[in-house]
Amino acid sequence: MKYKTIQLKDVADVVMGQSPKSNFYNTEGKGVPFLQGVRTFGENYPSIDTYTTSFNREAQSGEILFSVRAPVGRVNWANQRIAIGRGLAAIKVKEEYSKNYLYYLFKKIGEHLDSLASGTVFTSINKKELGELRLKIPVDLANQEKVANYLKKLDNKIEVNTQINDNLASIKTTLFNNIFGSHLEEKPNGTIQDIAKIKTGKRPNKKYDKKNADAIYPIIGASKIMGYTNKFLYNGSIITTGRVGTHGIVQRYREPVWISDNSFVLISKHEDYLFELLSHRINYNALNTGSTQPLITQSNLKNVSIYVPSNEEFELFEHCTAPITSQQFQLKIQNNVLQEIKSKLLSKYF
Repeated sequence: MKYKTIQLKDVADVVMGQSPKSNFYNTEGKGVPFLQGVRTFGENYPSIDTYTTSFNREAQSGEILFSVRAPVGRVNWANQRIAIGRGLAAIKVKEEYSKNYLYYLFKKIGEHLDSLASGTVFTSINKKELGELRLKIPVDLANQEKVANYLKKLDNKIEVNTQINDNLASIKTTLFNNIFGSHLEEKPNGTIQDIAKIKTGKRPNKKYDKKNADAIYPIIGASKIMGYTNKFLYNGSIITTGRVGTHGIVQRYREPVWISDNSFVLISKHEDYLFELLSHRINYNALNTGSTQPLITQSNLKNVSIYVPSNEEFELFEHCTAPITSQQFQLKIQNNVLQEIKSKLLSKYF
């Protein structure tokens, strides 16, 4: 496949966002969907929680959204007409080039764009710097589309699996509320330590920003993967949630992982019940004891009052949820495999 190197300004028109005054914002759906930056970026499409009745810059459906303020280089599709703020640019790809290929190219190179960023208050990239970005792309439009279609099929499958997983999670939460709702609010009879062991993660000896041949185990932080290391700390069924920093994000693992020291590890034979409690029934703000940054102590989490079901209630709930949880983990494994394939394709063609 033959490639050529060309500047972004020759491939696409760049429209930098401009934020309207805050008095034009609303959350009732009046006007046009508005995005200031990447805060509500999803995996493929942004989630909208703000609207504006006045704006100057916009992205049309099917155009690429590109973050120009920290974190610089995040990419998303505009799936509808969207007003864009100062944190975003709309990339309007010219007809003779594949916008799908450009989207994945930006996905690949976006993580390196901080080196081009400028600014002391906000890390940012301006229109001139963005327009002069040099891109290596296939000469033939058909080859651009061919490569992009491979990746788009993978993304579509990942998105379908994610939606199924979200639906399964909603089913479990509905079961949880139907079976235990009144008891949770009216009959607390124990604490979290009655159904779970709670430990604090550890700081790894070695940390790598990217996965490699030596560092294959993800380091789990309070809300996301923080890097990779060469050893695992746990290789069983566990729940994690934030200790320092971000609170309220609850995650589950059944594979080898390293849990960082800013997270708690919870082990329970009633994991489905505990996961629903931690996800939907804990007031993390009330547990915060930090002054300079959010902090929850192990003692405070252990002693949160809860309803401890009878063995019969546990059995009824887990009989319904265990197959659903198993299916969720199978979907997660499948998505991990798809992401690995996608990563290899990006490395090969970009």
